[in-house]
Amino acid sequence: MLDDEIVEKIPFVDGPVVEDSYKASIVYCLMCLGYTYMELRHYTEAISCLDESLEIAGDKVPDLYFRRAQAICYNKFSNSDDYKKALEDINKAISFKKDSLYIEFLDKFKEIIEQKKKNELDSINSIKIYNYY
Repeated sequence: MLDDEIVEKIPFVDGPVVEDSYKASIVYCLMCLGYTYMELRHYTEAISCLDESLEIAGDKVPDLYFRRAQAICYNKFSNSDDYKKALEDINKAISFKKDSLYIEFLDKFKEIIEQKKKNELDSINSIKIYNYY
């Protein structure tokens, strides 16, 4: 517990610091919840948590962009617009922080997208088209 004398010497204890601490706590909780959803393979819920945390944090936490890109990539309900958003997210994360993990995921992301495109083409080609003339 802080002594009252010490608290009086700390500037802005009840102002911006408290508000920033509150926002940081909310972002951290949402980020952890998003990670948990990803571990459970509930990617849609993870994306929702990460979206909300990005609204609060803005561009201050590059890991949020990285994790949202991962969640979109692994989500079976993602479409081509989602993949574009994921690519933007991973590039944004890399621009903020040149982390080798981010760069490795970018390469993996491109491989996954190519594989999904190939699988879609294979499934379309496997459908027998009957001529009813």
